[in-house]
Amino acid sequence: MLESLPMDAAARWDLFNQYMKDIKPSPELREQRRWLGRELLKLEPDIEDEVALREARKNLRRVLSRRGLALRPEQEARIDACDDIANVERWLEQAVTAASAEDALT
Repeated sequence: MLESLPMDAAARWDLFNQYMKDIKPSPELREQRRWLGRELLKLEPDIEDEVALREARKNLRRVLSRRGLALRPEQEARIDACDDIANVERWLEQAVTAASAEDALT
């Protein structure tokens, strides 16, 4: 059913995880899910990259927020537009000690 909704693969993956994480499956069901996950990744290997990029963006925002470094709308857009995970991870590292959000995103 999720595959029929108009959304990118990472959003579908997040939605699936959000609603499936609280279900306590039997060992057999858990193994079936693992198998299904491995098979899906064979068909769509870029899903892992999309999820990793989404997590890196989320972590960057979390660090900036916890440090009280507010993002301006154009900085939010810049983070969302960046498809280079190495760059987002670099920003995340810089956010730990940056004096401002602008310093973190240089």
